[in-house]
Amino acid sequence: MAFDVGDSLRFVCAFTLLRVQTDPTTVILTITSPTAVVYTLTLAGGDITRDSVGLFHYIMTMDEGGAWTWRWVGVGVITQAVQGRFIVNPV
Repeated sequence: MAFDVGDSLRFVCAFTLLRVQTDPTTVILTITSPTAVVYTLTLAGGDITRDSVGLFHYIMTMDEGGAWTWRWVGVGVITQAVQGRFIVNPV
């Protein structure tokens, strides 16, 4: 799926243990721009929103065209990671 510069993207992650949503002790989202600018966001730092048990989100406005990557990591009570990439069309 492609997006445009200026679009706001909602990054969402659900952490589960035995199919039950569970809060990790630490939640980190890393987003990397096409020019290798790395955004490291944390729940503890107030960057990430906890919507309910095990469910988190972060909203970011895309300011650069190209291939972006993201990676959610949860550690502590449970340890899980999920990652992906997406394309932002240049202006």
